[in-house]
Amino acid sequence: MAKEHNFFKMEMLILLILKQGNCYGYELAGILKKQTEGIIDIKMGTLYPILYKLADDHCITGMEVREGRRTKIIYKLEPKGEALLVTLQKRYTVWVQAIDLIMKGA
Repeated sequence: MAKEHNFFKMEMLILLILKQGNCYGYELAGILKKQTEGIIDIKMGTLYPILYKLADDHCITGMEVREGRRTKIIYKLEPKGEALLVTLQKRYTVWVQAIDLIMKGA
């Protein structure tokens, strides 16, 4: 099995936000920016491919909602996404602990 070398995945943050409640892609980006005090400002061109992949993997569901003349997609976390979130959080915790060990030794 190949080793994972990513400190964290954007998927983890997206799933964490969707765990708080259903939301639109644009709304999700705004929540991410607000909750990180502007440090993470994901662009729509980065966000939507991640949302599409999570939907293709059945981790989230996109539901069409009509607002006036526009149709928007509201995203909802699914059980498979909750399981992926747990896995990603565990990996993240391991990385944080490993980095902390190095920082304490520096």
